[in-house]
Amino acid sequence: EKGREGSEPWYAAMLRDVAAFPFLLQPARTVAILGSGAGMDVVYALRLGAQDVEAFEINPLILTWVHRLDARNVYTDPRVHLVLGEARRALAQAGRSYDLIYLP
Repeated sequence: EKGREGSEPWYAAMLRDVAAFPFLLQPARTVAILGSGAGMDVVYALRLGAQDVEAFEINPLILTWVHRLDARNVYTDPRVHLVLGEARRALAQAGRSYDLIYLP
């Protein structure tokens, strides 16, 4: 199946994952992900065109684990801003708008 970036295997696999649906349905340049965890949703957002992703995560242990095992380097991507803390409060304090706000 041809994808936005061609016929790469990751694109076909992504189309079968319901978590990618919001990013396919609503292409977005600016995205907030509330509860980004291991970062798969961040990967989907970036691969489907997001240029600015704020990834909110409340659990510092998850982030420690992800930084050690981050094979995709998702949280070191310059388009990703990681915010440690309670997402709703941080989102309200951010004072900005997003094309898509995703809550997995």
